[in-house]
Amino acid sequence: MNRTVALVLATTMMVSSGCHARFKRNVASIDAVRVQTMNRTLRPTVTLGRTSSTTLYGSVVNTMQMSNEYEAMRIIHDAVDPEAVSWALEDGIAKGLGPEGPPFGYRSGDERGWTMQIEVLDYGLEAWSLGSQGDFNYDLRVRIFDEHARVVYNARQSCEIPAGDPSLTAVAFGGVNNIKQLREMEPGEIQRTFEEVARACGTQVVSRMRWHAG
Repeated sequence: MNRTVALVLATTMMVSSGCHARFKRNVASIDAVRVQTMNRTLRPTVTLGRTSSTTLYGSVVNTMQMSNEYEAMRIIHDAVDPEAVSWALEDGIAKGLGPEGPPFGYRSGDERGWTMQIEVLDYGLEAWSLGSQGDFNYDLRVRIFDEHARVVYNARQSCEIPAGDPSLTAVAFGGVNNIKQLREMEPGEIQRTFEEVARACGTQVVSRMRWHAG
């Protein structure tokens, strides 16, 4: 994990055709939304790659990876304030929307009106194969409610952001040591990284909604 985060982000979304059509019909009526984040105290997870080998060597490697997962989670949990990460996610959405949009503006406060609800289902660090570069992943459920609490938008979104910028040699030979790079980071750096990732994910949520608005 490098000191900086490469903000190259891939976002995928699964939206039912009915909900998508309903959103298009209603989007012109939305002046501005307030943002509400659910699961604000959810802690990040860590998933490291395993080998499919059933040999003694494979067993040893997988045991080491499990141990590395626990260590990575301990480091991250000690460093990361989930509440601050949630605020960063909201900040990314607010900046992405701006006061006037498109497709609609952002407003602060708890008054009644249109509400965008961001449910954080899972987030954290993943490296799906041994020696591969890790990604920061977000799994979100995004809903928009009108002033009568009726759902007009309901979508599943996921963000994947590369964890740092490892050397080309390490990537080519599958030698990226995510846990080593994590150990070398200060707690403040880890916190800032998670906030930066959350903020980038928030702006991508807006980009996807803008695309669905037509």
